[in-house]
Amino acid sequence: MKRRGFIFNSLVLVLLIPMLLLLATYEDVTSWIVQSQSERVQVERTFRVTSYLEEDFKNALELSTKRALSLTVDFVTNEHTPIDNASKAIQELILRGTYPQLSGYSRVNLFMRNNTLRDWIVNLRDELSRQGYILSPSVDEILNNVQITVAPLDSFHVVVNASISNILIQDLSGKVVYNSSLPQDGSIYAVISIEGMEDPLFSYLTYGRYSRIVSSCKFMYPNLAKPIKVIEGSGSSDIEKFSGQVSISLENLTSNKIYVGDYYTEKDALGYIVKNEPGVSVDKPIIFNTTINNIVVSPLDIFEDEDIAVMVFGNVSGAWCPDASAYEYRVEMNISSSDFEPNALTLLEIPASALANAYHDGNLASIRVYDVGCNPVSFWIEKWGSDEILIWIKTGTTNQYFIYYTTDPAYAIDGYNKETLFDLYDDFEGTSIDTTKWDILGSATVDGNGSLIVSANEKTSVLESKISFNYPIFVRYKMKSTSGTSDFDSGIAVVFGVSGGERLLVNVTYAGSQISDYTNIQIPIKLEGTDFPDYINAQDNTAEIKVYDNQENEVPFWIEYWNTTERKALIWVKSSFTYDRRQGNTYYYHATFYIEYNTGTLTRGNGTAVFEFFDDFEDSTWQDTWDLVGGTSANIAQTNGNLIIKNGNNLLVLRNNADINLYGDHAIRFRMRPYSYYGDWDAGIGIEDLNVRVGYYNTLLFTDDARGENTRNGDYLAVHRAWWDNGRPDEIRQEREDNKFHTYEAQLFPYDNDVYFYDLTNGRDNYDFRYVEDPLYRIYLVLDNENNDNWVYYDWIFLRKYLDEDNLSYNVQQVSSVQSMPMQYIDDNPGNVDHNGDLLAILQNWTSSLASSSTSSDLTAYRRYEVIFNYDSRGISTTFSDLDAVSRITSASVVTSPQLPLKVQIIIDNLAGNDAYFDWIIAGRYPYVSTQPQYSSPESKASVQSGKNARAYNIQPYVDCIQEYKYFGVSGYPSFLERLEGGSTTNRVYYETLAAKMQEAVYGEAKYPIGLVSFILPKDLPPNLDFLVRKQPAVDFIYLDYENYRSDRSDVYKVLGISSNGGVATPIIDENFYLDYQIATAIFGGRGAQDLLVSG
Repeated sequence: MKRRGFIFNSLVLVLLIPMLLLLATYEDVTSWIVQSQSERVQVERTFRVTSYLEEDFKNALELSTKRALSLTVDFVTNEHTPIDNASKAIQELILRGTYPQLSGYSRVNLFMRNNTLRDWIVNLRDELSRQGYILSPSVDEILNNVQITVAPLDSFHVVVNASISNILIQDLSGKVVYNSSLPQDGSIYAVISIEGMEDPLFSYLTYGRYSRIVSSCKFMYPNLAKPIKVIEGSGSSDIEKFSGQVSISLENLTSNKIYVGDYYTEKDALGYIVKNEPGVSVDKPIIFNTTINNIVVSPLDIFEDEDIAVMVFGNVSGAWCPDASAYEYRVEMNISSSDFEPNALTLLEIPASALANAYHDGNLASIRVYDVGCNPVSFWIEKWGSDEILIWIKTGTTNQYFIYYTTDPAYAIDGYNKETLFDLYDDFEGTSIDTTKWDILGSATVDGNGSLIVSANEKTSVLESKISFNYPIFVRYKMKSTSGTSDFDSGIAVVFGVSGGERLLVNVTYAGSQISDYTNIQIPIKLEGTDFPDYINAQDNTAEIKVYDNQENEVPFWIEYWNTTERKALIWVKSSFTYDRRQGNTYYYHATFYIEYNTGTLTRGNGTAVFEFFDDFEDSTWQDTWDLVGGTSANIAQTNGNLIIKNGNNLLVLRNNADINLYGDHAIRFRMRPYSYYGDWDAGIGIEDLNVRVGYYNTLLFTDDARGENTRNGDYLAVHRAWWDNGRPDEIRQEREDNKFHTYEAQLFPYDNDVYFYDLTNGRDNYDFRYVEDPLYRIYLVLDNENNDNWVYYDWIFLRKYLDEDNLSYNVQQVSSVQSMPMQYIDDNPGNVDHNGDLLAILQNWTSSLASSSTSSDLTAYRRYEVIFNYDSRGISTTFSDLDAVSRITSASVVTSPQLPLKVQIIIDNLAGNDAYFDWIIAGRYPYVSTQPQYSSPESKASVQSGKNARAYNIQPYVDCIQEYKYFGVSGYPSFLERLEGGSTTNRVYYETLAAKMQEAVYGEAKYPIGLVSFILPKDLPPNLDFLVRKQPAVDFIYLDYENYRSDRSDVYKVLGISSNGGVATPIIDENFYLDYQIATAIFGGRGAQDLLVSG
């Protein structure tokens, strides 16, 4: 029994094991399925929660924004009070439904109750709680984590960009359902249209007596599609321009209508616009061969019956300048005879509308200027603004010029030959201060981006112009501050005289034969014996000096030697003589120099700036100045200020690397020595003049020898052609006697064919008759030492225009310089008075203001200034202007005649760390010519080349929009948010910057303006606003603003087809409708503005 029971139990176990395994497997699978289903449900739930949250957040944002916008409009229209900051107000209303300015407004709850983001978060929390979820952190913490920006997106949309940095949603067990920002990636953009909303500016400006609903014109963005149509053609007329109603059918054609068709009809009409050229002579205005962009079109495709047309006729002037082939358009500029001065610096003040289609970025523009002979004219663009363009030119002999332009940014420049226009010009480009223009007196740097940065310091002149002025001057510059609140006091100074102290006055007198060229020549100043100034700090042929040719104009110099032991110095300066008189065969000239000494800096000067050619071998390479002619580079070394040529056999070794082209008598002075006193040497220089260049003669050489075994065999101070004139060189028998450095000079007189060769160190000389003919082209360094290792060492070499030093005499004395009396011109932020008046102030010697302004400007944005420094025998009169704020101008007079010359300094005076930035500075003779030139309508190259001389406009689309009170999107005009702010421009730059970022996110590369404008037809004003009728642009925010725009303006014009018919008998819409060129250009384009606006 027991065995059977065991067997049975064992059998049961055997049978149960598979069942248990199957059951276990089933349970595992079921558990996995249940778990997977649970996880999938959780993922789906999380996805639904995320999608729901993002969608609901966006919906709540859009609803709240619409309510906030409606509330702000309601507040402005009812309270007639602008919002102080529309963007911030709408932002706070969206978040919490409150804003301090609206705290007392009774209708806030009507618009915002249960419509804020706070309300949405509360509702979200309650709804999640009912479903068994917990939202955290708290409502107010979440609200504080909302990042929100309200901005104009374009002219007709406001955009709100928002995100919440952290939201956590858990179920009751603590399981996380959502833990992320909202939205999970990036942020949400809610775009709200303003169309259909009331324009708050109308009610505010008219105190509720006039209103308008925002509705866009079909051509809402004129920069993309203009509300006018234009065709070109050939034509003739005895009237320059006029308007009239169109008839496209002969049945309805009357004599006061313009006929439009494919073919001319002899039926009487005011004018004709036809596709095909008439086969008969027409004595009425006619335009035919109609095209758009040189493509033939029928005017029937442009006009419909009863449209308003404008016909414009003009002569095509001159052929297109060949050098301007890349430019598509041109405008003719004529300077009035009363303003024109030949060869004068002239400032052209041009309305921006005249060149509206030219590419520009505010600083650069794709333009060139030509005269009537197609010669390029030097110009510089000072300003290219939305209202005016300022271009400096140098006139020629004609008052007629052409500005060619293109829409292609590849041709954008700020000027052409601009530095030739002004006595001083610097745009601070590059990576270092241009020391050819400035002496550096203080701490200033250029940033590599076109700005000079002047470090804050106390009463400091940081730069002083190298150039000096002996006449009244103007100075213009563009400057900004780092801070808009702290002390600034930066600008420029005009300095007359020099700082006090002792100087050497050196009078140089020449008495001898006539000097053919006595300007810009090398003049030696010799200080010897009792004239030698042993009180000047000097060392190793350097000295602490500066040289001036008057008390202010620094001139370049180079010290040939300064020997304190032998008490002698020789300084070469580049300057000019003044002719005095002739007595018999003796001519007298003089020059005066001032030597400032003990300046604190040892210098030998700048030989390159002094001489016609110069090299002192002080740099690390000879290859920047010389070309290798014979031998190898290994045969040459440059070290320790010496050029060494080691060996040569009849070898022309080096030649200067550029033609000198010097005419007239000249001298080449150089310093050299041999390696050894003994051994063949024959080293020196050679010259290539015209005779050598054309092949008449070999190179003319001037060489010296060292002592050989037989003294009489030496070729001392030899003058010969390369090489040795077939054994007959001209030489002397006196040797050089050592291997030390000697100073040599070769003097050449092309007219007389005389040449002299001097050893100035030991007094040897040689003369020869040689055929020399100017110009001098090149200088050689030569050697013929028979490769015996008697190297030649050159210390320096220079070329000068010949001046006979024996005819010079010197008078040297110590003098006191004239005391400096600078006048400073500074601007400052308000509230930082430390000169008894700092706003646009004129100071003298940094003391109290001679004059200052009562108004200030934002100095953190670049501003243009002008200083005029005028004087006569009675004293100085000066003015200081903020050119970007016409009301800011100061002036002063000083009963002192300045001692010339004048210099310009850049200055600063603050210890507040408020650095100054200068964008550019110009200076020149005053007065200059300032003129508003007469200008033509733009001509296209295609039109000029095709002979097109007439245009026909269909202005009906624009007329429809203004009659239906539609709005346009235009840059430079108040956005909707600015209209909530009463038209204020305070936040415009901020809004434009925000809009650019928002458009990039929402639209990608598409760019749209944010300005919004509609037009007023004065005839449609209600009777209680008839006082508004006046000569002001019919732009809504100007025309309705009687408080700020009361009087008539002289720069507004009637519009053909609306307020003018051009003198023909056709109806007009409103005789009091005016536009200025700024808005007309924005709507019609530059050429359209020129053609459609007329005086009246």
